[in-house]
Amino acid sequence: MTNLTTRGAFATAAWIAAPVTDHLAWDEYAIELSVVLEAGTLALLFGVRSENRCSGFALDAASGSASLFAVADGERRELARAEAPELANAPASLQIRLERKAEEATLIVGGRTVLSAREAGREPGTIGFRTASGSAAVCRDLRVFAPDGRAVYVNRFYDPAAIQFGGGRIDGSGSGLRLDENVLAICETPISPDSPLFRRDFELPSPVVRAELCVYALGWYEVTVNGAKPDARVLAPANSPYDRRLLFDVYDVTDSLKRGANAIGLWLGNGYNMNYSRWGWKWKRGKAVVLALTATLEDGSTLTLATDDSWLTKPSPLLANDIYDGETFDARLAEPGWDLPGFSAEAWERVVLAEPPEGELVRGEQPPVRPFAPLPPVRVLRPRDGTAVYDFGQNIAGWATASIRGAAGSRIALRYSELIDGEGAIDPWTNRNAKATDIYISSGREERETYEPRFTYHGFRYVEVTGDAELLELLAVPVHADVAEAGGIQLFGRDACPNTKQPSLVHSQQPVQHSDRLLPAGRADAVSHGFRGRRGSRHPQLRDAGVLPQMARRYSPRQRQSRLERGQSDAALVLVPVLRRSRDA
Repeated sequence: MTNLTTRGAFATAAWIAAPVTDHLAWDEYAIELSVVLEAGTLALLFGVRSENRCSGFALDAASGSASLFAVADGERRELARAEAPELANAPASLQIRLERKAEEATLIVGGRTVLSAREAGREPGTIGFRTASGSAAVCRDLRVFAPDGRAVYVNRFYDPAAIQFGGGRIDGSGSGLRLDENVLAICETPISPDSPLFRRDFELPSPVVRAELCVYALGWYEVTVNGAKPDARVLAPANSPYDRRLLFDVYDVTDSLKRGANAIGLWLGNGYNMNYSRWGWKWKRGKAVVLALTATLEDGSTLTLATDDSWLTKPSPLLANDIYDGETFDARLAEPGWDLPGFSAEAWERVVLAEPPEGELVRGEQPPVRPFAPLPPVRVLRPRDGTAVYDFGQNIAGWATASIRGAAGSRIALRYSELIDGEGAIDPWTNRNAKATDIYISSGREERETYEPRFTYHGFRYVEVTGDAELLELLAVPVHADVAEAGGIQLFGRDACPNTKQPSLVHSQQPVQHSDRLLPAGRADAVSHGFRGRRGSRHPQLRDAGVLPQMARRYSPRQRQSRLERGQSDAALVLVPVLRRSRDA
């Protein structure tokens, strides 16, 4: 079978997605955000049906107070008021949590409950902000959660094209929704940060001679055939300029299929969505996936299976997932066997068809990203009671896999960092705004439970472990593109570093070998903006041996020297000639 057969099947495949609850139907939820109240009053709106039908908490910096109010038919009525001296510290950043339950609404500022009262005329509805005359505020890192802790909406306000509110603008700092005076900003077009599962049963009347599976998703995906992944790749598909090119993956699944009943499972995560770096390629719409299977059978027939509206979907046990912040996985919600044939899926629902994206589907040729041999900790520090910090001896990119035991609902939190302080506690300074935390909630099974993240990765040497579940084992898993070493480095001279430093150099470069910038030779022009990782960004950097020499040749010796003098050198531009000489020798 050639790839052309599968490409033909792709042409008939439909893009599918999971149904999403309308934001006007949001009812019980919690809102978390960071607020800089620069002056005046900011109203946090919830249960918004329109400008004239909503509820809210008003934060008043001048009086140092907060009030709960309701608006009906355009008339505002105050329901309760309380002192909030935290607001008088404006323009300090405030951590706000708002809880909307069936009986009451609660405002928490900086971890302290400021006000809790019954909400009159309560209705479901979306969220929003409003500033009064002479007021100004900046809202950052907005998150909305369902009662079970599942993320309903997340917006870091990085991108002017993904504000999704009817008012406000991106702050001049590049992060946050700036609200000047007399601004009404209602959330109008939220994009769900969900993590859905998809499944499809099918029959094969004859043994398989050859089978090929093509998959692409807006969002990271994991695919299984009869309950097993076709290969070890993770964090797929590769990052690309989504308005032009969509790099789909191809799997040989000949050995994964059998005569009779079969099943395909898909699991989606957020990946490079609107909350990815403001400098990187990202997509700014809801998640969707397209899949095509082509199988040649022993009886001479060809079977084609593609995504369509017959597929089934259900929310996964991942309550939250983010490339920077990590995952929250609730094992109590796991359904063993969900991706096996014959699974009882009565509680699942039909998918919805999604609009195809702009870009052209092109087969990805770059090496896949995959996990490598896990690393044991070299020591364990205990900076305070209830906290253990595991030191893995070197910086890597990837994640930790944890084996635990605990009662149902007990949890373990893994917080990642490259640094520790003098007491042995982690120092998250290099994480910048990333929470870099994975949380696992135990199912309560008697046997050992093992957790490994799917849709995030971290740069780290240290992992802080907290929680009430018992940790049995913790290993660090390096994750990077599956590329082979093309050469070595030998340094000479009195001031040269010893050659034993080469393994450390290799380890320091492997973490940035995520394949979203690994494209075939000849595509150097398309990836140059991602080659120089900016400070504070998590751009996976270009490390393809076929592309680096082309990148180096773009600079003459004089240009390279000029870049060095200006402090703009890239290590690869210096090392490539050495590696090429080593290969040519």
